[in-house]
Amino acid sequence: MIVNVQRALKEEGYYGGGLTGSLNSVTRRAIANYQSDAGLIVNGIVDAPTVASLGLE
Repeated sequence: MIVNVQRALKEEGYYGGGLTGSLNSVTRRAIANYQSDAGLIVNGIVDAPTVASLGLE
């Protein structure tokens, strides 16, 4: 799932790292930035609202 989130964030311009599948600090920062811009609760984790917003359900 993390690889899919990284890929979606990369396509949206939020993530510039490699598709590692690791929930590292770079990935968490990208998730938090996306969540903020998308009007979601900013927690830096892969939660259901974030997954849905990215169209990954």
